[in-house]
Amino acid sequence: MAAFTSNYFFVEGQLRMDDRILAQRSLVFRDGTNVRVIDRQRLQRQSTLAGTTNGYGATP
Repeated sequence: MAAFTSNYFFVEGQLRMDDRILAQRSLVFRDGTNVRVIDRQRLQRQSTLAGTTNGYGATP
């Protein structure tokens, strides 16, 4: 049996505003309670929810 541990993690988040979605993926290093961002990728795209006007899946 083999085991390993890592202090590196991916953290993903998403923010929706009307028909826009701002998504971010970060690679972080954790040492105890200290967290440091190593790399960050951002992506802004149109909502892919079909038939919606506000991007949340419902019409106002």
